[in-house]
Amino acid sequence: MIEMIKDIVSKKLFKNKFKKNTLNLDDESLILSMLGIKSFNKVLFIGINKKSLIEDYIKKNQYEYLNIFDPSTSKLNVYSNVHLNSFFSQVESDFVKYYAKSEYDSNATFFQKDLRWIKYNDDTEYELEIKDEESVYENYDLLFLALNGYELRYMKNFSNLKNQIKIVKFAFSKFNIDSRNFLKDYFMFFYEQDFICFQLSKNGLVRIKKYNTSFENDFEKIYYFVNKKFLTKINFKSSFEYRLESYVNKESN
Repeated sequence: MIEMIKDIVSKKLFKNKFKKNTLNLDDESLILSMLGIKSFNKVLFIGINKKSLIEDYIKKNQYEYLNIFDPSTSKLNVYSNVHLNSFFSQVESDFVKYYAKSEYDSNATFFQKDLRWIKYNDDTEYELEIKDEESVYENYDLLFLALNGYELRYMKNFSNLKNQIKIVKFAFSKFNIDSRNFLKDYFMFFYEQDFICFQLSKNGLVRIKKYNTSFENDFEKIYYFVNKKFLTKINFKSSFEYRLESYVNKESN
């Protein structure tokens, strides 16, 4: 009964504070502040030809340091707080080439797409520039992956992910059909790493407590997997739950 009263009070306080405002989903620092993680300023972005996404992300988020690895960064403007790398680092043999309609095609993949339903596949094979870059092995507040279905494969290259990264962000996309990396695989990987799953909704972050096969059909949803290690200062079974639930209208079962 006491716990129920605490939850009700928390929700009332939230409504009084934000009832006149709409949550700005473009403000990632605000979204992540719901998790109570302090000193969130260092981001590692790994993408494949995501020039437009990167430009938009830089403009909307004022992080102190963004370290970006993406072939299309050679086409981007230079910013004082952004380190641009047009090559890949920390990769395995599967990442030395990619397939796309053009060199900077944002739909490029590290595998040959199954496009039999349109009778032909006009993708061309391109070579990736590979370099050993020590900055990839540093600690980061956020790892943002945009690899068109190969996010899970890339994450497995991080031998020290649990101690290196606070939060991993990616969008579950249609490319996972061809890569055969299902959302269940992501859930199991992060569960073993002791990360907690949240999905971005129009109301903020929704904690996904349990995997459901219906998630596999919901493409383009953005997920944040949060390292439980960095939430230890919060009483996870009480205050953290109340704070999170006050930012959303409902929580997934």
